[in-house]
Amino acid sequence: MRYTLLLLAFTALSATTLQAQLGIRAGYNMNDAPDWVFEGDFTSQADLLSDGYSFGIDYWLPMQSYRVDFLPELNYGRFTENALTEAQWFSFFLNTHFYFLDFEGDCDCPTFSKSGGAFQKGLFFQLSPGVTYQNATVNELENEDTEGFWSYSIGAGLGLDIGVSDFFTITPIVSYRYFLPSDWQALGIYENDDPLLPQVRSSESAINQIYTGVRLGFRFDQRY
Repeated sequence: MRYTLLLLAFTALSATTLQAQLGIRAGYNMNDAPDWVFEGDFTSQADLLSDGYSFGIDYWLPMQSYRVDFLPELNYGRFTENALTEAQWFSFFLNTHFYFLDFEGDCDCPTFSKSGGAFQKGLFFQLSPGVTYQNATVNELENEDTEGFWSYSIGAGLGLDIGVSDFFTITPIVSYRYFLPSDWQALGIYENDDPLLPQVRSSESAINQIYTGVRLGFRFDQRY
């Protein structure tokens, strides 16, 4: 059911872009969940949440008075460390871009058409609260335990709009995101004191994430 809802949401978002700007995002996520790790006398330390790629689609909603843009985003990420664990994330991020070097500038046309320096017009600070549904799987011998749980996050970063034309903009983005502690209950079976068995620090962990990616923006109410 959740996959169907996500597909419908993406379709509805795409159908509303005829007079606005649609963004497609792709990036690499470096994850650090300090308590989701295996350790023990007979087990080398291993992270249970890996790095991986994510992809998203967003919709551009500019303010009329100041250069503050809202870009709500639907995002999918997949992270697989080894044969033991796998995670798929379905996220909603409320990306907000603050063009702090041109805060009172022209906010209704693409960067390519703005007067002034491209760096001044295109550089922005991004603030991005989010909510993520984590679909996580633990494979133990012949048993597979999959569960889903919600996590909440806040992200901040920098980006630069590079206007190729009035229709097309490329935006590299670098950001940091902090996820509040979430409980991956299936890892609870590895919380033990037996040094001969794999041990996990805790089934509950916060997550630190570094994101590097690019956004491709398409302005459908402009000519090519």
